[in-house]
Formats: sequence, structure tokens, C-alpha cells
Amino acid sequence: MFLNRERELEFLEGWWSRGAGLAVLYGRRRIGKTELLRQFARRKPALVYVAAQTTLSEQLREFSAALEEAVPEAAGVSFADWTSAWRFLVARSTQPLLLVLDEFPYLAEADPALPSVIQRAWDGGLKDSQLRVVLCGSSISVMERSVLAEKSPLFGRRTAQYLLESLDFREAGLFFPRLSTRERFHRFAVLGGVPAYCLQFDPEQDLWDGVRDRILAKGAFLRDEVTFLLMQELREPRLYMAILTAIAEGRTRLGEIANRALGPSGANQVSFYLQSLQTLGLIERVVPLTESQPHKSRRGLYRLRDPFVRFWFRYVFPEQTRLEMGLLEQVLEQRIRPDFASFCAPVFEECCRQSLLRARLAWSPARVGSWWSASSEVDVVAWDVAQRNLLVGECKWSGRPVGENVLADLDRNSRALIEELSIPTVWRALFAPSFTPALRRRAHQEGVLLFSLDELYG
Repeated sequence: MFLNRERELEFLEGWWSRGAGLAVLYGRRRIGKTELLRQFARRKPALVYVAAQTTLSEQLREFSAALEEAVPEAAGVSFADWTSAWRFLVARSTQPLLLVLDEFPYLAEADPALPSVIQRAWDGGLKDSQLRVVLCGSSISVMERSVLAEKSPLFGRRTAQYLLESLDFREAGLFFPRLSTRERFHRFAVLGGVPAYCLQFDPEQDLWDGVRDRILAKGAFLRDEVTFLLMQELREPRLYMAILTAIAEGRTRLGEIANRALGPSGANQVSFYLQSLQTLGLIERVVPLTESQPHKSRRGLYRLRDPFVRFWFRYVFPEQTRLEMGLLEQVLEQRIRPDFASFCAPVFEECCRQSLLRARLAWSPARVGSWWSASSEVDVVAWDVAQRNLLVGECKWSGRPVGENVLADLDRNSRALIEELSIPTVWRALFAPSFTPALRRRAHQEGVLLFSLDELYG
């Protein structure tokens, strides 16, 4: 199943239209890179070669077979090395061809000289040809080292690069079109926006049946997914596991994370590992929106960004013993279901912040985030510095319609921020699954913006 990715396809089509090119597409596994490239290659003269983690000779044999199928004049051709393969491509590059080398890290692992081979072919004529090459890979560290880094032979040759990320909550909801918005949100809170994860749940399956059968059960597709992800993407998976565990336990500052995961002497090393996890999209560093230099701010906090990773560390990893004993219902009924509303709250807040980037406001926010001080916190803040507009918002995840008390909470929590910025035009907004009639009447009278769950998905 292929859904959405309209922006990505538009980007690739624009790259294709410019003639010869060397593009780099990368992102964590299961994110949908291969299917995106297959969709892009439709109705184009194309060779999409998905490499396996095997020997160089076997890779060359498979590539030769794939090339013969895509290019008739390659019939009977075989290659002893990648140099001869690229010489053949240079010789026939007067005709348009899309060449996708998927899982490029496997190719570079089997033959570390391959980036240099491609560089020589590119400089030797391909850059002025009709060939469009896409190098694609899941191992972000290898892609950055072998293709994007300054020391790579291919540095400076790429004509485009794209880091493919997860779908947002609305896009992920397309996998479950017949469910209510609340049910779609529940699935996003568990699975996030990774297409392969969404496909694991039957579109109309009960949420808890899906959690039990596809996540908690021994041998289930998602049971050990986070462990596999770290083992494939990173060189020191156990160390990264310790860092993620520390963040999941509530240690959000750099020093706290370093001390918990690496020990007292780990403060100088942890920044590198945190950056790798940010590149993977597993964590993020957040600062109050008003910080003028976010990258230098000492108020930065780290938190798990990916919903499924957050779910896994909250409910699966700590319950390994009971899950191994087959006590799935016990974990589900005693640990997950009673706590699930609390788990959903921060996911809902992030969805609300995302929604403001597409909301039809009277002005366009330049920055969207949150704000906090020692005594108060504002869930959603949108700021247009040039036009002097500010929006402050309160999020409330609840099973019942929320009332006027939430507006009072917003006014109290945002007072210090409004005073700090001294902005004349302040918009107030509330986000919740639904609202009481009394709150809707008051919001209409006072010009407060209300965003229900249906409106967020609209």
C-alpha cells in the first residue's frame, strides 16, 4: 500500500526534469524509501536495484540480471567489477535512464571502492549525460560517511539529497480511513507515522487486539523492532539503548542523560550519540520558543520524538519478563490500558503544534513550539516576530468534552510569557477532542480559537 508522499514525489519529479543528476535519498528502515522510489520510477525508463547483504560477486551478478531486464542492449552482459559496470552505463548514457541503487550501504560494505568508482564515472561523463542516479540507504551513518561527508569521494557531486521522515498524524490516519478520528489518533500514538508499522494493524482491528498480537506477542513483527533498528543503524546499539532508556525514564537534560547512561565521565561523549539519535528521528531537543539562539540555549531538553519508540520504552522494554512468560493480557490490562490516556497526552500536544503550521489563521506563524519557565508552561506557542503576533494554546487530552476551566488554565499559564514578550496582539487557542457547549459559546464571544480532534484531522 502506498499513501501520500506527495511532497516527496514532487521533489523527485523536479529533480528528474533537470537532466543528469546524482540524488541521495536516505532515512531509517521501514520508513518507505523503496516504495517511494518504485512509485517515482513508474512510467520512466528505470532500473531499481535493491541490493542484498551478500558478496560482491553475487551483487554484480544480480545487478547484471536487473540491468538486462531494464535495458535490452545489456542482454548477455556481465560485469567482473563495478568499474566495468559503470563504463557500460557511461557508454549508453545518451538515452534517459533512472538508476536506483537501493540499500547502497550494502554495496559500499562489499566494495569500499564503489564511491570512488561512481565519482570517476560521474566526472568522466555522466554529469553531462541523460542518466539520473539515486543512491538510497537505511543506514544513515553509512550514507553520511560514504556519500555526504566531506571526506567521501562523492562529496560535492550530489545534485539533490532528501532525508525521508515519518508521516504526520493526519497522513498516518489515511491507513485507517473507516475509523473515527479518536481511533485514528490512538493508533498514531502507538505506531507513529512509519508506514510499515501502520500496515501491521488491520484497518478495522480493535486497538488492544492489535497491541497484543502485533507488539506484545513473542515473535510479533514489532516486539523487538526498536532493538533491531538500533542494531542496524548504529555501531554501538547497547550504548544508544542506555541513552534512550535514560530519556524514557524522565532524564531530559544532557548531564542527567550522560550520568545515567555513560557514568560520571560521559558528559563529553554523550552529545555525539544524541546527535545520531536526532538524525534518526528517534529523539529531539526542544527549547522554549522565545530562545534567540536555540542551539546555544542551556534550557534545552531531550525527549523521545517517535511515538512507537516512546510506546516501546514505556510498555514493552520494562515488561520483558512478563512478556516472555506469555502474560500478555496481564501487561495489557494492568499496565497499558490504565495508563494509556496519560501516555497519549504529550503525543496530542505535538499533533496540536504540527497542526498550526497548516491552520488557516489571520497570519502565518514563523515559529511554532512550546514555552516554559520555573513556574509555568504553555503547551502551544506560535510566534510571528515581524508582525508582532503571538498565539498561546492549551492542550487537554480527555475522554469528555472540556469546559471553561481549561481557558482559565491557559490564561494563568501564559501570563508570564505574554508579559515577557510585550506583544500587543495575542491570540488564544484551545485544543481538545471535544468541547462543552458553554465553552464554545464563551469562545465565540471572546474570540478564542477552538480546535477539536475532528478539526485537527480535517
